[in-house]
Amino acid sequence: MSRIQRWKMSVTGWVDGVLAQIENHEATVTAAITRVRQATARARVQLKRVERDQHALRESLREEEAAVDAWRRRAKAAADEERALECLRRHKASARRLGALRQRLGEHERSHKELSEGMPVSYRDLLSLMMIVSDNTATDLVVETVGFENVNKTMQELGLKNTKVVKYCREILFDLVGINNLSRAEMTLDVFKKATEGGDYTGTWSLGVEDNDVTTPNEMNTLLELVATGKAASLESCLEILGIMAKCQTGGYRIPKYLPSKKVQLQRKTGSLPGVRNDVGIITIRETGERYALSCFTMKAEDNYMAEETIAKVSQAVYEYFS
Repeated sequence: MSRIQRWKMSVTGWVDGVLAQIENHEATVTAAITRVRQATARARVQLKRVERDQHALRESLREEEAAVDAWRRRAKAAADEERALECLRRHKASARRLGALRQRLGEHERSHKELSEGMPVSYRDLLSLMMIVSDNTATDLVVETVGFENVNKTMQELGLKNTKVVKYCREILFDLVGINNLSRAEMTLDVFKKATEGGDYTGTWSLGVEDNDVTTPNEMNTLLELVATGKAASLESCLEILGIMAKCQTGGYRIPKYLPSKKVQLQRKTGSLPGVRNDVGIITIRETGERYALSCFTMKAEDNYMAEETIAKVSQAVYEYFS
């Protein structure tokens, strides 16, 4: 079998994998979005309940304040000592109820603050799909929410001058099969499937570095270091990122292939296109606690399996150096 035939077979396998991924995870992403919407709906119902309770508490508060004032006036105007003492007793009881009402109202107001209209909802499910299984739909939803401008501004602030995100995954995949004249709404799975029937996956820009989502191995290692040391964002956010990366399920024949799984902890993220096999991550040696960052990128590989094997061999050599 010629190298070109092997390349075509590997590309065909990659496209089949993309189609399977889209089909397998589309339902999961839809379910995640549904859960977000349901959570928002529940929060709004709870918000209305809190507002209703607050209104009732404020009414009770006004009534009790009036009662406290009334008993105070009655005590002063009482004709005899016994009547005055009874008014004072009731005044104190009303004052205690007033204090309790004020405390309850304060608690409800704090709840109102947490459940205000338009409250932010978690995208953890989408982030997990994006990082753990490299789900393209989840990635696009996250990028759409955050915005290209914010992503690129953050990269610049972190000193990553050659790292940029300017395209949605869907745009890259459709260019790969020769489609560049559709809106994102028109880029459906059926259209993609039909376009793949031709078997020509060269694209016009999707496999290049111009006007595309790009970075470099050095800058990716820098980003990994910033995440590992809690400097890429808040310490809590960085720990969340590392926790998700530790569950990576893709690229098992790349960085992890020749590493002793019981002796290392891996926190990784992969990327794949025809001729492109990438794997980046933080490797921690459990026995010593020593850790290092490794970023391996390939381009224009005629044999994707050999590209993965090369990454695996590099990973093995780096591990042996540090261990």
